[in-house]
Amino acid sequence: MLRRPDAVAVMSAALCGLILVGAIASCMPGLYTYGADAEFSDGKCRFTVESPGSQPYSALVLSHGALPAVDDLRIYLDPTHEEYFREAYEGSRAYGLNQEYYAEQAVKMASIRGFQGASACGPAELSAFLTETLPNPSGCGVLVMTYALPADVYSGNASDSIIEWVKAGGTLFWMSSEIGRYYVDGSGLHEVPGGQGLFLGDKKVNTSPRTSDRPSSELTSALSMRSSNLMFSIPSEGGLALGFGDGEYSSIAFSPLGKGAVCVLGGGFDMNQLDDLGQILGAGVNLGTSLASVCEGTADDSGELEMGAGDSVYIYIGGTYARFGEDFRVRGRRVRQEAPVGVHAGRRDSHSLVAVPDSAAVRHRLLGVDSPQHAGGGGPVRGGGILLHPGLGIRPGFVQPVPVVLPGHGRDLREGGRGPVHRGHIGVQAVRHGSIN
Repeated sequence: MLRRPDAVAVMSAALCGLILVGAIASCMPGLYTYGADAEFSDGKCRFTVESPGSQPYSALVLSHGALPAVDDLRIYLDPTHEEYFREAYEGSRAYGLNQEYYAEQAVKMASIRGFQGASACGPAELSAFLTETLPNPSGCGVLVMTYALPADVYSGNASDSIIEWVKAGGTLFWMSSEIGRYYVDGSGLHEVPGGQGLFLGDKKVNTSPRTSDRPSSELTSALSMRSSNLMFSIPSEGGLALGFGDGEYSSIAFSPLGKGAVCVLGGGFDMNQLDDLGQILGAGVNLGTSLASVCEGTADDSGELEMGAGDSVYIYIGGTYARFGEDFRVRGRRVRQEAPVGVHAGRRDSHSLVAVPDSAAVRHRLLGVDSPQHAGGGGPVRGGGILLHPGLGIRPGFVQPVPVVLPGHGRDLREGGRGPVHRGHIGVQAVRHGSIN
């Protein structure tokens, strides 16, 4: 006689099945795909947003001042952080942290929002970076998460290279300690009386532990900023406030210094600061940025936004806990050439493309597809090539860039060249979804 299945056994089997499916899903890269596209024409931005399930999104139109977005960020790792931490803490209540771990997290938080220009550096690399970019540091940034800078770049003098670099147009991000308080050399840690004035002028750093739940500006909610700690924060007057404040201080604020800017993220140290920094970098926010308009909804969705000359569009998915972000702009450092009317702006990582010979082997090896149409299609590119992003891990020597004429543009895209990209060209869709590794 056949017995009816035991209810407990059936439920156990079902639960095991669900656990197995969940384990498989969590191990399958690319199973959950987030994406956005934007097209500029006639003073409008037409965008689409894609996500698995119903996820909130925000599409922001941002206006910008003279200081461009940071696209090259160096995260300073202080080799003396542990050695002198106790002394710095007793003198200023500076916060300690695992620099290497949090530098990795900063890179990850920024990359989620589409920013791929962050890397760590030590004292020698920092000094070299400041020297090499000093003639034109516009678009370059430095992040300091420790309490002291090396004497090679800062020793409490107005002529120090870090001061001159910011004044020339660089952007300095500082968190978890009082800016300008200390420097370190071979003889130890040294305090600079009034050192904050070299970076902030007459403004004073707040050293009273407190928080605020009052948004400092409309950008606070538009960007879903989270950090609300005012310890080590700076006054927002004359600058740009992004965090939460008490009317004088803001938990996140940009302050002008010469042609550049200093951005201080207040508080000791927590992941909220890194999330907020990721939003700043991903959206291309800098001194002079303002919110023109915002469109919010639930993905998948599409919409249209009015834009002014020089405006950009930042789209992010996930609200307070962003899972994806991308900055679209027609002018400036992110897109090297102004896109003609009707041209697909593309994500930042598909703006700069190289052309490689179109063959079944190349398509299968690099794109995982067997026909041009599957790579984002629209038919073969005239000239017989596929458009690929040069920084996505293509093995050197595996494919050679060749000239490709973009249909309708009459523009050659050669090795190292840059140009606007039409929607639907071969490789654009694959690059947009990160299929090339």
